[in-house]
Amino acid sequence: MSYDRCRDYFDETMKGFRLRIAMGASDVELAHRSVKMGSSQVDFVQLRCDREFRVDQPDEFDYYYLKLILSGRCELTMGDEVTVVSEGEASVVNPFGALKVLWNGLCEQVMIRMDRNALEQTLSEELDIEINDPIRFASIAVSAEASRPVSALVDLLRRDADGASVFGTWRLGRQFERLVHLAALQCFPNNYSELLRRATSMVAPYYVRKAEEYLRERLREDVTIEDLARVTGVSTRSLFYGFRRWRDTTPMAYLKKLRLDVAREALRSAARTGTSVTDVATAVGFFHLSRFSSEYKARFGEPPSVTLRRG
Repeated sequence: MSYDRCRDYFDETMKGFRLRIAMGASDVELAHRSVKMGSSQVDFVQLRCDREFRVDQPDEFDYYYLKLILSGRCELTMGDEVTVVSEGEASVVNPFGALKVLWNGLCEQVMIRMDRNALEQTLSEELDIEINDPIRFASIAVSAEASRPVSALVDLLRRDADGASVFGTWRLGRQFERLVHLAALQCFPNNYSELLRRATSMVAPYYVRKAEEYLRERLREDVTIEDLARVTGVSTRSLFYGFRRWRDTTPMAYLKKLRLDVAREALRSAARTGTSVTDVATAVGFFHLSRFSSEYKARFGEPPSVTLRRG
């Protein structure tokens, strides 16, 4: 594709953007796919050429840009702030000024345009407050590890765009958009991060705390959701809602996490007491050692035997 055709394509499909490629560029390779998601839009973009190129958005806009860089390296400039985002990293651009994005000749990215009003509505519902100050994300590059929840959602959306088109329906698209909003607010530092952190650590309802106490006392036992409903006096539906709202998990996932956390502390002191990995596993309700080892490694990144050796 020639530079002129590529520029015309940008003008037509990427509204508000202007493509500028350094003089002397040969043919440009461009691949682009766009997916609507509620009031948001996801663009999968790959652009290659043998020169630096720049993408400008000269005016303020009504959406936040969440950029996941799959290949290449770019510099985001807004006013006096310059943010370098490299391969595997991500960043969010605030909608408060003209934007310039400089690439080094290779661009492969996922760009999520999050509608400003929709994002503020999600935050307002999550915190149960009125949003008076605009959301401002920090102008930094976030590592792949820190932005993993967003990457996982993007992967799911990419597979869906390849054939299933589940999230193209209005209701599911809106719910998926909300998940992306919450992941962005959690993964990328912003002026509401502390409020969000405090909201998730606030005192949970009595039935959640009662269930947690019951689970801590019965790590070895085969506890069911029906047991928790009987002990707490609420429905299983209320338990799932309470744990999701206040602990961001499910009751059974909370139990597994609790068992693994207790096991890790036990393994760290096991060398002094002569306790084995099997002893620790059975003490917290894992009676199949292979399953315990795989669950433990998935959570902590190392086998339980390594934790035991390090003491």
